[in-house]
Amino acid sequence: MKRAPVMPVFGHGLELSSKSLFMLRWDRIERWPLAGAKAGRIARVCKVKRFPYGIVYLPRDTEIVVVAVMHLHRRPGYWRRRLKDVGP
Repeated sequence: MKRAPVMPVFGHGLELSSKSLFMLRWDRIERWPLAGAKAGRIARVCKVKRFPYGIVYLPRDTEIVVVAVMHLHRRPGYWRRRLKDVGP
């Protein structure tokens, strides 16, 4: 498996790849699906530390549906139209 490039974070010698940070957030979503901040009636968002991104997801009884990996400052709410495709 090819490793993701290591990116310096804030120039303090702390280095983590962006892929690692997303995987840490995904682990958190899997363990505590209701811990994400509410984003509308049914969706939740989990912010990625050190990056302006969030994972928008729908916690369900038997699965977690990822709606979007979004930039937190660009086109907020664009992902809402995707909820129609996912269903209740």
